[in-house]
Amino acid sequence: MNIEQFNDLHLKLSPQLDEAFPVGQKRGKSPNGSLDTKFWLSAVIRYYAGGSPLDVMLTHGMSRQSVYKSVWGVTDAVNKTKQLSCNINGAEFPSHEEQEEISMGFNLMSTADFDQVCLTIDGMLIWTVQPSAADCDELWIGERQFHCFRKDKFGMVLMAGCDHMCRFRWADIKHPGLTSDYLAFATSNLGLKLENNHNNIIKPGKTMAGDIAWVPTEWMATPIPDDCITSTDDS
Repeated sequence: MNIEQFNDLHLKLSPQLDEAFPVGQKRGKSPNGSLDTKFWLSAVIRYYAGGSPLDVMLTHGMSRQSVYKSVWGVTDAVNKTKQLSCNINGAEFPSHEEQEEISMGFNLMSTADFDQVCLTIDGMLIWTVQPSAADCDELWIGERQFHCFRKDKFGMVLMAGCDHMCRFRWADIKHPGLTSDYLAFATSNLGLKLENNHNNIIKPGKTMAGDIAWVPTEWMATPIPDDCITSTDDS
């Protein structure tokens, strides 16, 4: 990210950042003076790029507690900023007009001339530390449910849909790591709406595309194993 891109992002987030990191504290509470919101944003970008909290503490001269304060503050600011929403007007899923644009974009990249794909869906395990017994009791979910045996990691299942420009247009992260991609999608808000015949979500004639973890439906297209590609490539 160059300085122009950073300043542009800061400008979009400024109203929410000012709310998350208010100035005007009582004398003595902030010995270094009031901190510009660019400072907090910079720390979070460093953190989300893979920087250790210890690294952020050193480069930004802040405490470990302040590192996590900045992460949650900026994350909340991003989620509240409609300009950074996945879709127009903060909608959960692309509109019919957006779906048409996306399908045209995929069509330009398709050697098979596919022109009906409005989104590509896949799942990913977001690694976490092992949840505590207290966390599991509060969630009513056992610790083993967060452990993905295939990857031998604890985590949460991220379901996400991307457009032809690799931009996230839909996401859901509510299920523990042991959950299959299909079940995580089927029980998401989007999956439940589609299963209950909310047919206005997907534009007529359009479909999403997923891998063999999904079941073919009127709104989900999946590859056919051993047809042009091997089962290994398909998986």
